[in-house]
Amino acid sequence: MEIQEIMNQIDEQRKEQNAVYHNVAVKYGMSDTVMMILYFASDEETVLTQQEICNACFLPKQTVNTAIAGLAQKGLVELELIPGTRNKKRILLTDAGRELEKNTTDRLRGAVYFPTAPFLFVRKKLVNKTRVCKNRHKTDAEAS
Repeated sequence: MEIQEIMNQIDEQRKEQNAVYHNVAVKYGMSDTVMMILYFASDEETVLTQQEICNACFLPKQTVNTAIAGLAQKGLVELELIPGTRNKKRILLTDAGRELEKNTTDRLRGAVYFPTAPFLFVRKKLVNKTRVCKNRHKTDAEAS
């Protein structure tokens, strides 16, 4: 299997996963961005910031900021200043936010694992193929 074919398979898996997120968000009357924030914020062991959401979801800072402000206004998240930083804030779910997360994104987790299983398999194949290509290139260079 060629690398381009593998990349196309990965792209298809991402589209399927995004469709699952979108359909659940629509079902619960929220934006995809809000759904993603709830999904990531549910992991209380991770220090989640606006910038991390932007990086993970490839979303503009303004989009994420607007969604977080809306969640905070509804009492679903709180922002906690991270010690030692000038203005970085950790996003924390409130009790109401945890309840919403339990009824939305927590249910989503089960659905997401299945569509991503082939993605993980394809990604592993891509990584292995890339290693083989790099090793082959290294061997060719050493022979020269």
